[in-house]
Amino acid sequence: MSGNVYEWCSDEWNMYPDNPQSDPEVELEGAFKVIRGGGFRSSPEDCRVSARRTNDPNDNDEGIGFRLVMISSTM
Repeated sequence: MSGNVYEWCSDEWNMYPDNPQSDPEVELEGAFKVIRGGGFRSSPEDCRVSARRTNDPNDNDEGIGFRLVMISSTM
């Protein structure tokens, strides 16, 4: 699901390893965070869930947001 802004991810930025992995995460203290999905100022190529960029978590940009998820116990 993509929205109107890039979406912050909990993953910290690092290049993906050469071998295939499922949901790789890298823990680096103070590292840049991953943003995905493109936003209202993005090119069509960047408006995909697989589009992955890096950003400083201290930056303030109206083109970056996050997704709230509610988990229901009645599922």
